[in-house]
Amino acid sequence: MYSILTREPSPTATWLRPIMRRTPFCWCAQVGLSEDIHRLRAFYAVARTGSFSRAAELLGITQPAVSLQIKGLEERIGIRLFSRRGRQITLTDAGKLVYGYVERIFALGDEMERAIDALKGLRAGSLVLGASTTLGEYVLPPILGHFHRLHPSIELKLEIANTLTIVRRVSAHQLDLGFVGDLPQEPQLHVEPLVEDRIVLIAAPESPLAHRGPLQPADLRGQKLILREEGSATRRHALREMARLGLELPIAMELGSNEAVKQAVAANLGIGALSAYAVRADVRAGTLAQLDLLGWSCIRPLNVIYVSGKLLSPAEQAFLNLARTFYSPPDTTQARTR
Repeated sequence: MYSILTREPSPTATWLRPIMRRTPFCWCAQVGLSEDIHRLRAFYAVARTGSFSRAAELLGITQPAVSLQIKGLEERIGIRLFSRRGRQITLTDAGKLVYGYVERIFALGDEMERAIDALKGLRAGSLVLGASTTLGEYVLPPILGHFHRLHPSIELKLEIANTLTIVRRVSAHQLDLGFVGDLPQEPQLHVEPLVEDRIVLIAAPESPLAHRGPLQPADLRGQKLILREEGSATRRHALREMARLGLELPIAMELGSNEAVKQAVAANLGIGALSAYAVRADVRAGTLAQLDLLGWSCIRPLNVIYVSGKLLSPAEQAFLNLARTFYSPPDTTQARTR
């Protein structure tokens, strides 16, 4: 099976895997560490959720049991890990330090499982992917479907958010692979270009701009922009290209999805800038018009990212190999509305 998670992660998001499913440290009971692992799982759940009751729900135990586990961990370490003010729970400085180590412990556990899976092949396992909005909505779904047909026993999950969020979650070992529309600068990440994408300008079909030949930058004066939200790579690349051309247009709307931008542009509320992948079908259907602006050349790579030095599981390697060969750049030049 595979599922797609959009915006906020569901309760089965990847950071919960160490506490929701079989722990990679199940052998700890044999060496006397089982109790410590249970305490770390409770600590991790409370730190991530900010709530003892929510952590108890996720762990499938009672709230007093969670409190007991946290108390036991604090006594073992000899320092308080949480600061409690009324209903608000925050990590102390010591708690933040411990949290970093706990996150790495569970990441190492997942790496151990990947190494074991490598001996088993692609007969079982799971793959948790993250993608920026354009990739998650238009580029990856066909790859997911093809991969599922090839390897039906591999459970697939896809979380969709903006590029900034995906980069952060991959860096924190919360996603197996990330697919983003920008070049992250984080030194701990391996970045590999997959396919080239173009950001194009769009307008409503009834806009006067839609029925003109090649436009000069001056022809866009007086227009208002409808863009994606802060943190979107599409927005960042579009604004960078506009600055290169000397275009300074006011932003009328900032919207959280490609679809919202398209709907606002189709309602003739302004002009937008989106990936050619996102608007290809709309331009062909005549519900949006792609503008032909002289000098506009907004090209970016769509990239896969993962933590450098990470041992890829067979499922991760197989998905990556499939993604490398699946796409060629989209062509919308024959679909422009004149």
